[in-house]
Amino acid sequence: MVEPLAGHDGTRGGSRPLSALLREVADALAVGGPDEGEAGLALASSLEAFLATRGVPEGGAGPPESAYARLARDHVGEDPTEALHVVGHPLMASQSPVFPELDIAVDGAAVSAALVFGAAFEGPPGLAHGGFVSAGFDIVVSLAAAQVSPWSMTRRLQIRFLRPTYLHDRLTFRAEATEGEHRSIHVKAVLEDSGGRTTAKATAEFVQFEPQRFADRRSYRPT
Repeated sequence: MVEPLAGHDGTRGGSRPLSALLREVADALAVGGPDEGEAGLALASSLEAFLATRGVPEGGAGPPESAYARLARDHVGEDPTEALHVVGHPLMASQSPVFPELDIAVDGAAVSAALVFGAAFEGPPGLAHGGFVSAGFDIVVSLAAAQVSPWSMTRRLQIRFLRPTYLHDRLTFRAEATEGEHRSIHVKAVLEDSGGRTTAKATAEFVQFEPQRFADRRSYRPT
């Protein structure tokens, strides 16, 4: 069974991780929080100082490696062929501030992920944007497929929206995977609100690859 990595939430000395704070800043800005004024200017100055400390990739060329890739590589030690899908999904890495924090549970080939969409993820007024709902499905079906084989990639993902998905509600994505023919993995998933109502559902198909295929793709750089 492949489970998400734990213990990498970026917390230091009891402080909250920066990614969690940035999510709250995004929510505050979405509801009209001041991005100017004394507090806003101080925050902007601190963020500019933080960004100025970002390292330059070795050799000075090419984009820097992500925290997601580093965690995966560190998790598997010196074997670079097992570095990509061990973590599960880049959006669920605690260092990523661009998606809500997930409470994940794994039971065999079944995966659940609970979350709350804040104001930063709004689409129609008061509702979660369908793009973020779709990203949530992508996370949970990928994790479910990884329980069958960590070396798989999405071939097809279809989502049907059934009813509004409200902001600030405790939502749960649920997915379960089964192995099919010709190296395929099939996943069914639903999104439930806090009342147990299904607001959206999805089906997905994954195809299994040899581990070396992932290593080969990681070495590719577009020109």
